[in-house]
Formats: sequence, C-alpha cells, structure tokens
Amino acid sequence: MHIIPEDKKTNKICKIAVQQNGDALKYVPEDKKTNNIYKIAVKQDGHAVRLIPYNKQTNEIYKLAVRQNGCALQYIPDNKKTDEIYEIAIKQNKFALQYVHEDYKQMKYIKSLLDKID
Repeated sequence: MHIIPEDKKTNKICKIAVQQNGDALKYVPEDKKTNNIYKIAVKQDGHAVRLIPYNKQTNEIYKLAVRQNGCALQYIPDNKKTDEIYEIAIKQNKFALQYVHEDYKQMKYIKSLLDKID
C-alpha cells in the first residue's frame, strides 16, 4: 500500500488493503479514512485501533478490536474501557488481563466478595 501513488489509492484499493492487513490503515489517505474503513481494519487486526484518531474511536470499534485480539485492550483509553470490553478482551485472550486497570481489578474482586456475603 505504501508503494501505491496517492492518486491511485481509491476507496476500493484502501478497503482491500486493510482487509488484508489492518496495519495498512497507516497508508490510507486521510480523506479515505471512514468509520467503515476503521471497522474493517480492526476486524482484521485489533491492534489497528492504535492507528485510529481518538475522536474517531467508538465503543463499537473498541469491541471489534478486542474481539479480534484481546490484547488490543492496551490501546483503549482507561476511561473508555467498559465491563463488556474487558469481558470480550479477556475471553478472547487471557493475557489481556495485564491491560486491565489495577483499580478496576480490585473493585471487581471486592464486589465479588460482597456478592458472596449477601
């Protein structure tokens, strides 16, 4: 993708490129970057979420990213991580647990203990 001249990077070529390799998103011209292209990229490679501008990231994109690779959790801002995102990430890859905020882990642990008491 990086060897294709900018004027030849059509929507179709960009879509095919990110379907083959989500990391190709970094070579997609700004005017071709759409929500759909972002989704295609993270479905192919969850780590591609790191290439998406913060203001273009959505909860749906986060879920697609961690569904493809749980360790993509590391690229999601802590304030955007939800119970559902954590659950999807950890089910997909147990190693994603290392990217779960420590306060969140302790809070969930304490809540589970309190639930057992009730």
